[in-house]
Amino acid sequence: MAPRDESPSRRPEVVVAQPQQDVNIAEERESDIFYITKSKYETLKTLVKCGETSNVATGKVENATISKQDIDELTFPDEIDENEIMIPVDMRGCVEEYEDVEDMIEKLGCVGVVKAFMSAREHFLENEGKKEDCPKEMTAGGWRAVLSSMHV
Repeated sequence: MAPRDESPSRRPEVVVAQPQQDVNIAEERESDIFYITKSKYETLKTLVKCGETSNVATGKVENATISKQDIDELTFPDEIDENEIMIPVDMRGCVEEYEDVEDMIEKLGCVGVVKAFMSAREHFLENEGKKEDCPKEMTAGGWRAVLSSMHV
């Protein structure tokens, strides 16, 4: 397996909505679509729903069964099978803005990142997912092609 290119131009950016003071704020802004690995998302979502603990020292929600590697597999399509399905999420469903996935991990912990993506997925399904021209699921190979074309 080739090492992942983590240069700033290849690292996916994550922009998450600011806390909403008005319910219509998220609806007025353009969607903020990010793609994650469907199978990994389903696995991590189940783990989060089954149990979690809170780290008193850091204030972060943690779960020993969810690691940074799990988050990387969720968010970086570089090292997964070309035919793996990627699903869109709308990051406006989260309550804070982050520079990238690493920033999310630092501030939220791994379980918190999964919860943020759960909120983003729910927001997508309730809003963007109902539109006829909404972003669709795609393969990891297709997503890598999109990322490559954006960085040319």
